Amino acid sequence: MSTTPAPAADGRTILIIDDTPINLRVAVEYLETHGFRVLIAQDGPEGITRAELVDPDLILLDVMMPGMDGIETCRRLKASELTWDIPVIFMTSLTEPEAKLAGFRAGAVDYVNKPLQIDELIARVTTHLEINAERKRARALLHKREQEFRALVENSPDFIARFDTQCRYLYANPSLQGLLQTPLASLLGKPLAEARADSAALEQLEGKLREVLESGSAAEMELFITDIPSANCPAHAWHQIRLVPERDAEGRVVSVLAVGRDISAIKEAERRLQESNAQLRDLTRRRETAREEERKRISREIHDELGQHLTALRMGVSVLRLEFGADNPLLVERVGALMALADRAIQVVRDIASSLRPGVLNMGLASALEWLIDDFSRHSGIQCRLQLPEESVSLDDERATALFRIVQESLTNVARHAEASRAEVRLDKYDHSYRLEVSDDGKGFDPAVRRKSTFGLLGMRERGQMLGGELTIASAPGRGTRVTVTIPAQGQGDSE
Repeated sequence: MSTTPAPAADGRTILIIDDTPINLRVAVEYLETHGFRVLIAQDGPEGITRAELVDPDLILLDVMMPGMDGIETCRRLKASELTWDIPVIFMTSLTEPEAKLAGFRAGAVDYVNKPLQIDELIARVTTHLEINAERKRARALLHKREQEFRALVENSPDFIARFDTQCRYLYANPSLQGLLQTPLASLLGKPLAEARADSAALEQLEGKLREVLESGSAAEMELFITDIPSANCPAHAWHQIRLVPERDAEGRVVSVLAVGRDISAIKEAERRLQESNAQLRDLTRRRETAREEERKRISREIHDELGQHLTALRMGVSVLRLEFGADNPLLVERVGALMALADRAIQVVRDIASSLRPGVLNMGLASALEWLIDDFSRHSGIQCRLQLPEESVSLDDERATALFRIVQESLTNVARHAEASRAEVRLDKYDHSYRLEVSDDGKGFDPAVRRKSTFGLLGMRERGQMLGGELTIASAPGRGTRVTVTIPAQGQGDSE
């Protein structure tokens, strides 16, 4: 019988290592008839050499051989990088469990008993060949995926690292190596902060890493780096870092994957946007202040100039009636009509002046709110209650006017849209702030639903923000509406 038969069509090769291969002639012939390529070695060293040269798909190994027995041969096969993944099936006449356990500890995958049962041998060989082929396919697929992942990670501009439970480097991609100006060989096994002992930012990151290891939950942080300038990182840079715990099959955290991204450009854009918003808010504040001043001037001129002229005109007409009306009834009638017209004109002037800026605002916010609530109740028919703090309310004109306008706009919305029967205005004074609340029992609305005309609400919010405060609107269909604004007390304008 030839020990080197022609390759089988399926290409699978079986190496038999046995010091008495003549006893296996039937098994060899049967394997060959099933399309396997069968090779034979007569001792352990020869079997190891052939296995390294041929790379068989499976090895049938006799346990009892002179010199190097099957157990030691299997150990050496599993210790070699060339043959460690070849499945080994022991052939033995031993039946003691200890002998089989020794074989499994050496790396064998199965046993067949001598004398060999051909059908059993073929079944076991076929099964383990299929298992090994599937394992190789899975290993090849895993290797492919690892290569794809490595190509992605190593060419990513993001900083990617993996740390063990002691916060020591297990991996760092080229971007992170460039940031730290340290090669991977110098990073592996070192604690995070020790890799760059001069970096306070890395100490903060290590603290966050320990939190993730203890909690087992992913976390994110933003890190401002000022002490690691490099070609990949400017002298001052913001980084957003996500830390993800990695677990073993039993659910224990064994490592943490860290992914960092330079967000300096985003932070700079946010800073510029905040500056633009601040400038816009300041511009709006100046515009509102100028508009209120203009309203005050126009209101004063209408009230003082036009009002005085109309009053003088009415007095003149009244004098005409007294001087010439005794003998001229028709004149009395005409003068009476002119006086009524003058009275209406005077009232219109007063209403226009009050709508531009109520004169009562000059007497303080409390008096202005009392006037506004009374005027609202008379014209809308909605019962409205006002609650003021016991101590005096002393605000500068800008803040008092802003709060007055917010209440005025809120009550206008109540009259137009709320369908309410009651409303309440409440002003509270705290140590360093004022809190104003306007509420009603109307039909309410959903603040999340965008409406076509919401400029009044936007205007109220803007007034609150211009004064360094905050305005919130709480409402729901059928549950009324509550507008709350809190503004800081102005030190220069307030007097306690």
